[in-house]
Amino acid sequence: MKATIVDYLFVRNGKGRLTLDLDEDFRKQYDNLKGSEVEVSIKKYFPARSRDANAYAWVLITKIAEKMNEPKIETYRRYIRDCGGKTTVSCVKTADMETEIQTFLDGHIGRVVDVGESKIPECVVIFKHYGSSSFDSQEMNRFIASLSEDCRLLGIEVKPQEEINSLLKEWNNGRKA
Repeated sequence: MKATIVDYLFVRNGKGRLTLDLDEDFRKQYDNLKGSEVEVSIKKYFPARSRDANAYAWVLITKIAEKMNEPKIETYRRYIRDCGGKTTVSCVKTADMETEIQTFLDGHIGRVVDVGESKIPECVVIFKHYGSSSFDSQEMNRFIASLSEDCRLLGIEVKPQEEINSLLKEWNNGRKA
């Protein structure tokens, strides 16, 4: 749910009170949760990426894959790894590595895993790269910018920058996921 932070008041004993303006009606949830302990996570809001931008990313991926004579899924995964989207790092026991990797990849064509050495005996470090379906607007912006730049370098025609900017502008108009 999207909200705007309005005020913060330090109360006492290291506790505080946060006031939010919510973009949705919260009355039903409030009635059910009033007086209960809840878990709260607050992060900066980024609008969801647009479907048009995703479709255009796949057009560019397909063109690059054809030019490079490689499968488009491999092209896609290479850009996922290189564009700095969502990545988590886990240290797992070597014996559990395959299960951990398979669980992460299962059902997601765009997810990519890299395995590195760990300083902990009998463990490995797993770098989990999430696919573009989990990208926020900033990450999708970098993704399309990288694809577009490489297309230009490869002599592949791309949309004029004004059209690309129009796709990117959609993300900043607050569309919901």
